[in-house]
Order: sequence, then C-alpha cells, then structure tokens
Amino acid sequence: MKYDFDKIVDRNNTNSFKWGKTKEFLGAGDAIPLWVADMDLECSEKVVQAIKQRLEHKIFGYSYRPDSFYQAIIDWNKKRFNWIIKKEWILNTPGVVTAISIALQAFSKKDDKILIQPPVYGPFAKVVELNERKLLKNELILRDNRYYIDFADLEEKLAQGVKIMILCSPHNPVGRVWIKDELRRIGELAEKYNVLIVSDEIHYDIVLSNVTHYPIAKLSPAFAARAITLTAPSKTFNLAGFKMANIIISNDEICKKFKKGINKLHLFNSTTLGVVAEEAAYRYGEEWLD
Repeated sequence: MKYDFDKIVDRNNTNSFKWGKTKEFLGAGDAIPLWVADMDLECSEKVVQAIKQRLEHKIFGYSYRPDSFYQAIIDWNKKRFNWIIKKEWILNTPGVVTAISIALQAFSKKDDKILIQPPVYGPFAKVVELNERKLLKNELILRDNRYYIDFADLEEKLAQGVKIMILCSPHNPVGRVWIKDELRRIGELAEKYNVLIVSDEIHYDIVLSNVTHYPIAKLSPAFAARAITLTAPSKTFNLAGFKMANIIISNDEICKKFKKGINKLHLFNSTTLGVVAEEAAYRYGEEWLD
C-alpha cells in the first residue's frame, strides 16, 4: 500500500490546538507550530475506515472495551517489543498526564518528594506541583551533543525519600532512547530506595531503526513489581484527539490501587470512537507506521 506523507493538509478552522492557538501561544499567527507532538499527516486509511464503519451505525451510547481491544494491545507489545503482558494488567485513562496525576494521588501524599529528569515534558512538573507534592530534579547532562543521566545525583536524590520517579522513556524532548544498562541502573536504584517508577513510554513506537526501546518493566520481575507503564496510540498514530491511554501494571496490589484511583474520578469509560480507533491502529496500522 502506498502512503502520501508529502500531502499538505490545511488544518486551519478545524479547532486544531496546534494550529489554531499559534498566535496566542507563540505571538505570531504565521509561525510554523512545532510545539505540540501532533503530526500533520493523515491517519492510516484503515483506521479511518474502521471509524467510518462505526459511524454508519449512527448510535453512540455508552460503550465498553471488548476483549478484542485488549488483545490488540497485547499482540502489539509482543510483536514490537517482545513484551508479554496480560489483559488484567491493562487499565485505561484519557491520557498519560491524567495517569500521572492518578498515580500521584494514589501512591503519595501532600509534600511527598517526586523526581523528574529535566529538560523534560513540561506537564510533569506542573502536575506534581498542582498535586502539592515536592518536586526534585535529576538534571540530565549534555555532553558531546548527547544527553546522559547523572546517576550520582540520581542516587543522592532518591536517597532523600523520593516516593515516585517519573521516567520519560524514550525521553521527550531530548530524544534519548535509554539503553538496557541505563534502565537497569534506574531499576536497581528504585529497588534500593523503595521508589515507585511511573514510566511514560508514550513515544516507544517512534524510534529510529538503529536503536531498540526496552520497556523498563520488561527487564526484570523486580522492576515490573514497582513499575506503572504509560503508553498510548496517540503519538504513534496521530490519534491524540480520541483521549486514549493504556496503563500497564503487573503488580496486582498496585494495579488495584491505581484502578481505585480511576474509579474515584469516574474516569473508567472510554470514548466509543476512541476504542474503535485504537484497536484498528494496533491491528492494521503497522505498515503505515513503519
């Protein structure tokens, strides 16, 4: 199948946050907006067709996520990352930052220490502060045009009683795909200091062909036991507007507690078309993505 990734699509007057808010956020209406991870590419036609087919039913009442939806997520992670996950490990929220907020509320309390690794996605710091937690920063080191983790500083910070480390893997915006040794060192330090790892892996599908992404929870049962992995089809398939994120937790106690946090906020439902779009993307979108 052929795809035209050079086609220019006019997104003005479509309520596009990226294009419609350019003047408000950047001060110039004619600026090229490169500030939102939102492709200007048409979605996979197979995803569009699945949505159209569902639209033809013309009734959009409350929907549930069928077994085939979960199986599509399971199959995708097995094929792309050789990561074996189970249906009962998968929870859903409207987005990754929503999931981080739920984790903060479920697994920490006011003034607890939460660690991030700047320069990192801005909403990490904002959601920590809005939840009245104390923000600690393990600044990445820029050396020879490449970013590295300052592990000495990381251990020093974790030893101060950090409750949760928000890991960005692959890292947004510095572009690092962390190697196994780096992830293992993070996992070992989290074990040593009893830190919960909330791993934002939303960009795990978008890596260059000469590198490999490793979900931190896959590397060790011990790491998986203290990891909450956040994924989504939004960046991968340009489906952010459907508000779908997948939360993968193998530790039963942590999973139950996180699920309770979802239920407390009444966020357990997904959008009808979001479920259709995500399942179609994971089942039929691989050729388009590659």
